Amino acid sequence: MNYRNGLTLLFALLLAWPAWGVDFKSGREMVGKSFYNQTNLWAVKGTTVFWANYHMDTLIPVNAEIVVEQLVADQLVFTVKESGQKIMFDNDNRSGMRAFEWAKRQFGLEKVDLSHFTEVEQAAIGRGVVEKGMGKEAIVAAYGYPPKHGTPDMNASHWTYWTNRWNKQIYYFDADAKLASIKD
Repeated sequence: MNYRNGLTLLFALLLAWPAWGVDFKSGREMVGKSFYNQTNLWAVKGTTVFWANYHMDTLIPVNAEIVVEQLVADQLVFTVKESGQKIMFDNDNRSGMRAFEWAKRQFGLEKVDLSHFTEVEQAAIGRGVVEKGMGKEAIVAAYGYPPKHGTPDMNASHWTYWTNRWNKQIYYFDADAKLASIKD
């Protein structure tokens, strides 16, 4: 192996490193381990996170440390380490993913680096709100991923979020992928 091929292999291994030791195909290896929440979540009545991440009740902040207690088929239970809250994930076939796929996207091995967001975006993320002018990545950190059945394409010019089971909001983006307006 020459020097250039060795560096290429080392670089590829370093890129893959965070996923080593975690069986994201089944979720079995996630049980009992600590992760960091990658976006803000809301626990309705302090106990349940719905697949659509309804924006009501208890905020579980981005970068909160969580421990996966159970992850089998579509049964996911996790604990927020700081508060001790035990949270159940309530999935639905409209989510377009199994519970372990949701967990893979939602929980990471490292904290989200919020320093590349503007001060305004960082403050909004901390409060769990969205404001005009925020970029798409900041909105995901602040509000979570938009449900797939309302926003099948993350590159779309508008995203749909639900505040509860009956009310939705549509977020429209300008040509620079910044939030331009919100329609209730």
